[in-house]
Amino acid sequence: MKLYAAALDFDPVAHEFNVPRDFPTQLHEEAASAQDLYSDQREDLREIPFVTIDPVGSRDLDQAVYIEKTTAGFRVHYAIADVAAFIAPGSALEQASIERGQTIYLPDFPARLHPEELSEGAGSLLQGEDRPAVVWSIDLDELGEVSGFHVRRALVNSRARLDYDQAQQDLDNGLLHSSIEHLPTVGRLRQESALRREAINLSIPSQRVVRVADEAAGEHY
Repeated sequence: MKLYAAALDFDPVAHEFNVPRDFPTQLHEEAASAQDLYSDQREDLREIPFVTIDPVGSRDLDQAVYIEKTTAGFRVHYAIADVAAFIAPGSALEQASIERGQTIYLPDFPARLHPEELSEGAGSLLQGEDRPAVVWSIDLDELGEVSGFHVRRALVNSRARLDYDQAQQDLDNGLLHSSIEHLPTVGRLRQESALRREAINLSIPSQRVVRVADEAAGEHY
């Protein structure tokens, strides 16, 4: 279902709720020169063929996944970009992160937690680039129940940048990327596990707000 609304200026909304649109020059410079504080403590996991799956147009790629079959079931490798490793304690970046708390997505712009040099650069799991991450390796048995896990700081390298629409289309056509070919099976097993635990599953529709230009209706959302 599509709903339309006239284009609005969200600057007053951001101002009312004290949502900062930009970062001062000092923070951009600090982010551009930030170094990985744990570079000497990372396990080299660049051989794991991670892929990222994000909304179309995303630039801050903060999660990646790879699922492999094991003799006992499956092993899910989940990587999240270790952006915190670039934030030195007591720095202006740390103070700004504390004040912002999270990225806030308004329809016309994102008020980011970190400057783009980190969120879309050194802290983004870009395809073909070595990136610091925190990696969970979760073992599942043949019923999809967790049988073990391991967490460590690591260096990873994403093999492909996928989006949700593309991944769904590939799934429907039986052409899933090899790194996530077991995702449908693992997903089904985890759903069955949730049913056994009598977990509540809330089906919440996905929402996207897009600014479009229409010759007849003018610019609108």
